[in-house]
This record gives sequence, C-alpha cells and structure tokens, in this order.
Amino acid sequence: HLSAYGYSRQTSPTLDALAARGIRFANAYTVMPTTDPAHASMLTGQYPRTHGVMQNAARRANPDGPSLAVWLRERGYATAAITARLGLDPSLRRIAGFEHTDAPKLPTKERDASAVLALATDWLEDRGNERENERWFLWVHFWEPHKPYRPEEAARRRFASRPIPRTKRFEDPFRFLPAGGTVDPRIVEAAVALYDAEIWSADRAVARLLEAAGDAAPAGVAPLVFVVGDHGESLAERQKETRIGFGHGTHISDEVVKVPWIVAWDARLRPAVVRIPVSVVDLTPTLIDPIAPGATLDC
Repeated sequence: HLSAYGYSRQTSPTLDALAARGIRFANAYTVMPTTDPAHASMLTGQYPRTHGVMQNAARRANPDGPSLAVWLRERGYATAAITARLGLDPSLRRIAGFEHTDAPKLPTKERDASAVLALATDWLEDRGNERENERWFLWVHFWEPHKPYRPEEAARRRFASRPIPRTKRFEDPFRFLPAGGTVDPRIVEAAVALYDAEIWSADRAVARLLEAAGDAAPAGVAPLVFVVGDHGESLAERQKETRIGFGHGTHISDEVVKVPWIVAWDARLRPAVVRIPVSVVDLTPTLIDPIAPGATLDC
C-alpha cells in the first residue's frame, strides 16, 4: 500500500521521494510474517531457525551469535535502538551491541510514531550538537501500520470517505472468519482507509526522522538510509479462500510476506529498481558491504 509500489492512493510521499532517488527492491520478502523473528533476522543476518527467535517473545538461542550492532560498534560506531514495541527491546531478544536502547516499559507494550520520533530526534540532536563527526548507527522501529488501526485524527479524515466509528468492529476487525463467513464490505472499506492513514502518519514521521539524521550526519557525509518492513497485512483480500480477514502471522500469502525495502545514499547510490527476489535476512550483509567491502560477520 505504498505509492512507490504502485498503490493508487497517495499514502507515502516521503518514501516515494526516497525510492525515486535511491534503490527500490520490488520483490522483497520477510523471513516470517511475525515481528520479533523478522527483526532478529534483519539484525543478525540469520534465519529464524538459526537465531532461535521462532515466535514473538521468544529468546535468541545463541546470544553470542552475529549482530550488526556488535560489528559496527567494534568499528567505532555509536549504536542505538529506539523501538515502538516492548518485545523488540534488544536485551529481550538477546541482540547485543546497542549502547543506547529505548523501548516501551510495562504496562505499556507499544507506542505511536510521535513518541518514537521524539526519542530518535533527541538522540540524533545529541550526535550533532555534542559529538560532531561521530559515526553512528540508529535503528528506529515504528509500529504503524499495525492492528488495531487507530491513526491520528488528521490522517483519519484524509483517507476516510465517511466518519468511521471508534469501535473494535472497524479498528480491530476479525482475523479468523467462520466457515462461509465474510467481512462486511463497509468494514473492509473503513479498515483499509484506517490502515492507509497509519501509513501516512508513519511516512510523516519518517520525513522528520530523515531531516534529523541529515543534520546529525558527519560533515560532508549523507546518511545511508534503509527503510524496510518486517511483514505485511491481510486486508480481507483472500477471505473466501483462506477464511482470513485482517492481520498477519498465520499464513504466507504475498500480502503478509512481501514487504517494502528502500535504500538511499545521496551522491553514493544511483537510482534503480531491483526486481530479483531478496529477503530481509540480507539486510545485515547488504549494509555491511558498502562500509567494508568483502567483510563478513564472525559466525
């Protein structure tokens, strides 16, 4: 549902512009349509059966295994992880190497893009103001778009053709459907509008994050930017054949395993569209390569 990938609604002006001046992977896939396993694969370069995070809240089997953050820290980079989900706290998933981490604390398990953005920009301002020319790696995780779909009011009005009640029926519609059952078309229309509105909200946060990253980058060096999704979402596209309405994690159709992946590095990477299939497990080696060509993680 990103405009850069051909979606009819204009949901993502920031990501569209980033893709236009960078590299867009047209056929990128997650390793598993579940948050914690997918992110563990991104940050380790390993598949779930190897790193051990086979489901949300599972602990990494080998805490001494490879980590992108460790590799970068050993080479002088400041490292930070700021996430919208408690379960992605690197210490809980045994992913070492992050000097600074900030994840939600109980009883709150998730937080919205505005809260994450404030923390990320604070960390970046510290780099620019007090640690000029410091090399850094910042992993920022936004929760949106994700069930329940509760976008900010401005985004809600932008994408809804009519007022949408703030009820579970519309904001958190059923994932599993009874035999022969289908989702009311009015609920489908409303939920898709709310999902698109969450993309738009996240896109606005990315715009401000990119601006802060540019200001904090070492003099004369543009930030190397990776934007990648951990999974997609069923929006009742296959409800009759799968009895799945809205959500992810229980099947592997394209809508939940195909994800956006955009890489941009101004003045370093020429714009391109890569159509060969790629996986989020390739994120770590792909990021390492331009920093140290031919380098490998110690495994």
